[in-house]
Amino acid sequence: FIKARVLGGHRSHWPSYTHVVSTHFSLPTYDEVKVSFGYDTSWLQRYDAAANKIWSDLSSAHKFGSLVRVEEQLDELAPDDDNHMLFSAEEMNSLFSGRNELKTVIHNLVDEWGKANSFSLLKSSEAKTFLDIISQKYDVVVANPPYTDSADFGKELKAFVEANYKKPYKFNSNLYACFIKRCCELAGMEGKVGMIHPHTFMFIKTFEDVRKFMIEETHINVMVDYGLDRVNLFGPGILLDATFYTLDMNRQEQAEGIYFNITANQQEKYKKGSLAEAYDDYLNNRPNNRVYTLPQSKLKGIKSYPFIYWISDEFREKFGGTIMDDIFDIRAGIQTSNNNRFLRYPWEITDLRTSNNDKGRWVLYAKGGPYCKWHGNIWLTIDWKDEGLYLQDFLKSRGQDLHAQEYYFKKGITYSAAGSGSISFREYDSNCLFDIAGSCIFPNGKFENMGYALGAYNSQIVSYSLDCLNPTVNKQPNDLKRLPFVEPNSGQEKRISDLSSVCINIKKVLCEYSLIEPEFIHSPLKSGDETSVVLSKYYNYENALLTQILLNESIINKTVFEVYELSEHDKQMVLDKEGIPVGDLPVSYEAKVAYKQWLTEESEFKPTSDVLEHLENLEECDDLPKITDFDTLYQNNNEWEEFCIKRNVNPVEAWWQFKNANVLPPQRTQVLAFELITDVIRTVLAKDDDGIIPLGDRLGE
Repeated sequence: FIKARVLGGHRSHWPSYTHVVSTHFSLPTYDEVKVSFGYDTSWLQRYDAAANKIWSDLSSAHKFGSLVRVEEQLDELAPDDDNHMLFSAEEMNSLFSGRNELKTVIHNLVDEWGKANSFSLLKSSEAKTFLDIISQKYDVVVANPPYTDSADFGKELKAFVEANYKKPYKFNSNLYACFIKRCCELAGMEGKVGMIHPHTFMFIKTFEDVRKFMIEETHINVMVDYGLDRVNLFGPGILLDATFYTLDMNRQEQAEGIYFNITANQQEKYKKGSLAEAYDDYLNNRPNNRVYTLPQSKLKGIKSYPFIYWISDEFREKFGGTIMDDIFDIRAGIQTSNNNRFLRYPWEITDLRTSNNDKGRWVLYAKGGPYCKWHGNIWLTIDWKDEGLYLQDFLKSRGQDLHAQEYYFKKGITYSAAGSGSISFREYDSNCLFDIAGSCIFPNGKFENMGYALGAYNSQIVSYSLDCLNPTVNKQPNDLKRLPFVEPNSGQEKRISDLSSVCINIKKVLCEYSLIEPEFIHSPLKSGDETSVVLSKYYNYENALLTQILLNESIINKTVFEVYELSEHDKQMVLDKEGIPVGDLPVSYEAKVAYKQWLTEESEFKPTSDVLEHLENLEECDDLPKITDFDTLYQNNNEWEEFCIKRNVNPVEAWWQFKNANVLPPQRTQVLAFELITDVIRTVLAKDDDGIIPLGDRLGE
């Protein structure tokens, strides 16, 4: 109607009547109209609560619009198919009669109230139209609903949604989820629903009931997993990963749904054409790797029903077997509710607890942080005065408490799961505590080798599987719990565990040169030598060690593929998404020989036979492109691994070319110089009684 008015031109062409109404009407209170029901006391006692709720919701139409439910609440007065046999025929007739009478009375009351005056007549006409619209069924219902998380609901909206969209399925996690339920209610038994909104409902735990409803109560006809498109779909100002789909309310258990994966591995500007091509290929029975067909019953095979439609049946079965939650305890940690009060950097305190036998007030604290594998990111301490009672008393005064207390001071694995980078796992020592943003993984007695577990968690299969379960940047403990777990044989377990141990120890050594890490000993800028020479030697040393880690990771990835016994198709699917490990890429003969010599003669971490064999088997290519932008290394989080990934170069080759380029990356050099000055000042201040450094001569100090 709106488009007809805009595009139709002449007023005479407009339709004489439209089923469109504003919800800005008002109604009197229920108590004011209650006396007009004209029914005896027993009738009112039976239906008074239902009538009151329906009238109250109808009066709130200006707030809640088409989310107001009238017909559905009337339906709830009648017994369903499961319990109607509990009633006698007379009771059944009474129930259905009362339901129909109540509906008639509500219609009549609106009509009666409109007779009071001309204003009431206008508003009652709008109310009656609205009531007619929301209390009938439709062949087709379409919507692009508003997107508001439940945490941002106002008080009235929250109460309304809790009362109307929380049972029997939970649709109260987001406003668009409420509209999914409402659209399905408005569609008739043979009706169809079409919607477009964010793709979060497909995967994350809070939308589990939404997925369950769609699988069990509807048939997913077509679903387009479209993703972000600021070029063709929404415009440059809207960052939205979109999914659009149609549902058939006439559920067909075994009928296959059609799924279009448009979001994977392509730029936004190509998505529109890609969808058109995939759709045409499907209609004409041509193969297209973006088109999948799947009976929706198979979506039940993974815990919490994520809409992972693109994996093979064999891969899907692994999610339905043993999962990480069966093998490990995965827990969120402490939430201080006042970080400024309870958290400090290690250099800000003196009473640091260094072991479990120590009773120092301040304890090292894992709180997530940026992408960092194997070891590191323990940058903070937490006030553990009176063995945590000081913090606990504060939390209890706010109606809170310490989380996961039985896991404090236990060795495990922590991870960073928020931000633009991939998820990264690293060891977590028993002299630490952990934050809600640095959730941890602990053995539960069924599998104790946490070195193997750390290697497996840092593998491409886990990264890929986590993105399947939750493609957002904020991975939750519940996502990790649903990951498939396959127990390795003894050889695979030892190989991965040994390589993980080397990676951890390398990172510990590198942390000795980082001012913000508790292992910090000294700056790589030593006195007595020319600064450029010292820096060049350190960069070559650091890059060589990081290269050793990346080679280890390549072997770990290869071994984890063997553990999970993925088919070649599934393995390629993972590699297409995650990329070929840079440690598997070709190298020049000179780089291979030079790095092998460094590994065997200079590295303090002697390579295993697996690493030497991997290095020997790398494809040789002597016409690799020359890297000319080493000056950008370490700029804008362009660390060694990221630098190699972006240039699609083996770190062995990058190490060799960097060594011969004689480049000192300017940004990293500035950081190291600043850290040296900071450390000197910090050391002097720590030794000074009054904490003041005089800048003049002969001041008595």
